[in-house]
Amino acid sequence: MTEVGTEHQLEAQTRSHDARAAITAPHIRLQVLVPELVGPARQAADATYALRMATSRTELDARRQAAKEASVAFVAAATTLLSPNNR
Repeated sequence: MTEVGTEHQLEAQTRSHDARAAITAPHIRLQVLVPELVGPARQAADATYALRMATSRTELDARRQAAKEASVAFVAAATTLLSPNNR
């Protein structure tokens, strides 16, 4: 691998690590404070991480749609669970 290629790979790995770290702390807080939302939150995060595994534009578009749907499902679950009528 060339030095430039290695630098780009290291930069990509660093960005990936930073993104995971940014999700970890809120996810732990969610586990403690609202454990009922852990499943939908994990599904949304996993769908987002899956974007980088796409091997074609068509697959990327499908994964984007799945990530959007998982995010909407998480927000809907949180809205229902945390609504004043549900307390």
